[in-house]
Amino acid sequence: MNVKEITIENFRSYYGSNTVKFNDGLMLFIGDNGDGKTTFFEALEWLFDTTRQNIDRRLISEKKIAELSDFLSDTVKVSMTFEHDGEKIVEKSFSFQKQNNELKTDNFQFNGWCIDGSERTRIQGGTLLDRCFEAAIRKYCLFKGEKNLNVFNNPDALEYLIDTFSNIRQFDPYYTGDDDNLRFTDFAEKESRKAYEKAMKADKSNETQEKSLSSQLNTLRNRLHDIRTQLSNNRKNATDYSSKLEELENSKDTSEQLIQINDRLKSLTEKKSKVEGFIKDEYTIKLLDDYWILCGFSNIFKEFQDKVSKASREKRKQEDEFLKANSKKETILELAKGIIPLPPYIPDAKSMEEMLSDEFCKVCGREAKKGSDAYNFMLNKLDTLIKSQQSKDEEEEKSLFPNDFIDALNKQSISLGNDIETINKLQQEIREQIELNDAKRFESQKIQREIESAEDDKRKLLA
Repeated sequence: MNVKEITIENFRSYYGSNTVKFNDGLMLFIGDNGDGKTTFFEALEWLFDTTRQNIDRRLISEKKIAELSDFLSDTVKVSMTFEHDGEKIVEKSFSFQKQNNELKTDNFQFNGWCIDGSERTRIQGGTLLDRCFEAAIRKYCLFKGEKNLNVFNNPDALEYLIDTFSNIRQFDPYYTGDDDNLRFTDFAEKESRKAYEKAMKADKSNETQEKSLSSQLNTLRNRLHDIRTQLSNNRKNATDYSSKLEELENSKDTSEQLIQINDRLKSLTEKKSKVEGFIKDEYTIKLLDDYWILCGFSNIFKEFQDKVSKASREKRKQEDEFLKANSKKETILELAKGIIPLPPYIPDAKSMEEMLSDEFCKVCGREAKKGSDAYNFMLNKLDTLIKSQQSKDEEEEKSLFPNDFIDALNKQSISLGNDIETINKLQQEIREQIELNDAKRFESQKIQREIESAEDDKRKLLA
């Protein structure tokens, strides 16, 4: 295994990201006490530990904690890039966050990557370390502090080294460096067997016993292989289950916070939708459908009525003169004695029928007994109105006023006169509607800012 570089980020005295690149040959770290030489090896010990999850706040850079603002998070991370049958990366990290001046740690990650060209294959970090840098080797590759190695000034140092390396016989994965790439016990067994077979050839009397022992040895060897295979599978399963349990435990607090944020987002979204439901800003439609276009009409209504009345009076005058000129003036016009009559639709048919039934003219306030001139006047006017409302396939004679524009304006003037009070209230209605829309729109914008803040908290949490 050839180490290429090691990166330490926010680990104890290592503030921010710090990368050490390794070249061929010997690497020396020289510095005063407290410069971080021992911490460098402590970071590697933390990275190489595949047996437990450690997210102790004491691992975090005190300088980074001091400058971290509330609800902001950062990361402690140690990674190593190395060559071992291709380029590999192993990385361990966890997140920390300040909440009301309390420090919380979570989101422990232990990942590895196998790099083949441009492809990166992800693998559990502990599994990759065990595969490329076995536990037996990792345990004896680091010495914390100079005192452990100073055999001259420390009388226990030499004993420590001997005891440490004498235990190497307990570990099967020790690589001997021979051509067959055998493990230590296999290598020792092979060498002993060579010596045994050489001795057996010199003593034929022990040949039978040798064969029996060899058979037993083969049986035991097969059993040992099966046990090792089962043990390796059990270790792998235990590592996988342990990692999943750790992930579930670490995710518990995060999941609870995520549920709270999602509930808050749902509540804010519903509130915003409800507020926006009060906004009615279809002003173009309201101009015509709700007659908002008439909001300033009351100021010119008197002039409008006068002009319509003048046009209607002029029309009736011309009709009267036309009828006189053509000798077709009827009794209703003779009674008028030169006064321009009202349009036939004033009063309306129902009002005329009511006055005829009561034998009383409710326009001038006089009696109109049946058979009297006043009664016949009203009866003829009603008949004229009914005839004017009947549809005709073809006009017998060309009308003096073939269109009903003036009559339509006259009717509209009467209708608007009845609704003038409602028209006068339009300006207040428009003002109140616009003020309501502006208030609800401002409230909606405020809720949207709260939604964006909650979504930002959610993104940070998921990160």
